[in-house]
This record gives sequence, structure tokens and C-alpha cells, in this order.
Amino acid sequence: MVWFGAAAVSDSSASEAAWSYEHRIVPFARPFAQSTVRLALKSVAGVGRDLVVLDHGAGTGLVSGLLLDARPSAWIVALDPNAELLNVLRPRERCECVVGTATDLAPDERFDLVVSNLVLPFCSDAAGDLRAVRAAAHPGATLVITTLGTAESVTPFHRYWSSVQAVVPGGWSPTRYPHHRFGARPDFVDAVEAGGWTVESVRPVRAVRRISPIGAWAWLSAVLPVGVGDEYRTLSVSDRGNVRNDFLGRWSSESRWVSGGWTIVARSSK
Repeated sequence: MVWFGAAAVSDSSASEAAWSYEHRIVPFARPFAQSTVRLALKSVAGVGRDLVVLDHGAGTGLVSGLLLDARPSAWIVALDPNAELLNVLRPRERCECVVGTATDLAPDERFDLVVSNLVLPFCSDAAGDLRAVRAAAHPGATLVITTLGTAESVTPFHRYWSSVQAVVPGGWSPTRYPHHRFGARPDFVDAVEAGGWTVESVRPVRAVRRISPIGAWAWLSAVLPVGVGDEYRTLSVSDRGNVRNDFLGRWSSESRWVSGGWTIVARSSK
């Protein structure tokens, strides 16, 4: 694992991938991140000492920034395997950036709080990652995770998959898209408990925004390759055009973008 102090981080070398993440993923993730941070800080309100926080899957620092804005005395470790994304995180006091994954963490019992916003479904071994995080946390540490629900709970994804299946009958299933791995509440809880955490609460979370049909398609077409990769590229030019037209037709009657998911609060009992 590569450790580097926050003073060494800048946005001067932001890559195209990092720019895309900042402009397309962060606006989508922000309402969930705000909910995650509010619940996390409420859960540790009784901790008198300065909080030591792990931002698991920090990306470009959305959750880290919100935490420090709300609790300036906290010490944040922003963890992400993508150094290009972390390079966007501006230098700020009391924030350390770590390039790596949860399994790279040293089990030295230092984190009071672990937050993970829309990250868990992308972990190949979610329970294993959560076990590694627990090993690096203080006894009684708090874990707050937010993840999206099923394809049906996220308007752009639901409309997209419906359009694909209308144009290409028998096409691939939306359940193969990583965000929907933990769409069902029991699956989400099982993954956390398998990681050795004691679940205290599970709450639905919902975000609503206004966006034009064209705006929704522009966002979706930009992020699709991240989730479905080569499967999206297998569509012919004609089929892509037909999917786009079907998608816009399904969106034309309303401009609301609804995204739903779950937030879980758990405790380390070691």
C-alpha cells in the first residue's frame, strides 16, 4: 500500500477518468453521501475525542470533504485503489490519502468510524473487505454504508434496461450491473454480518432530482461503460439509436430522476 500525506495531493494531474468521475458520478452520489454523513455523525455524537475516520472507497473525496466540513477536528483516511481519483482530492488539513483496498489496511485498531458510500457492490469480496475494515477499527467502532437498491429503484437504470430489453429481446439482465448486487435488503445485511459487524439499523434512502430526458441520457450514456463494459459496446449502431429513442420516449412524460437505496449502521463488537 502506498501512503502519502494530504499535502502531496493536488488536482493538477487530474485524468479524463477523474474528470468524468467528478462531473458525472459525484453529482449522482452527493445526496446519498449527505445522508450517509448525517447518519454517521449522529451515530458517533457521543465520542468525545477527535474522530479517526476511514472513508472506504473515497473516490475524489466527496464524503471526506463533507465529514471535515461538519467535524473539522476529525482525522480522515481516504482509501481508494485509484490514485487518479485521489489526486483530485485537494490538500486539506487532517486528511490522509491512501492508495489501496481494505485488505491493505493494517489491523492496528485505530478507526472510530468507517463510512462507505455507493462502493460495496463494486467489491469482489464485500464480506472479506468488511472483515479487513473491522480488524482495523477500534472495539465498538461504527460502520455506515449506503448502497443503491435494485434496478427498478433507480429511474435512469430502470428505463435503460427496459429499453434494451424492448429493442433486444432476451438481452442481458440488469442484475449483472454491479450497483444492483445488493439490491435486496437481506443480501445487504447478510454481507455486513458476514464481515463480522453487528447490524443496528437498516433504513431506506431516496434522492429525487429534476433533469431533462436528454440530460438523463447524456449522463447515462457516459457512465454505462463503467458498469456494463463490453456488453454495451456489443449493441449495433442501429440498436444503440433505437435504445436511445425508446429511453427518451419513456422519460418524456416526466423529468423526475428518483434513486433509492439502503443505509445500514453497524457496530464492531470485537
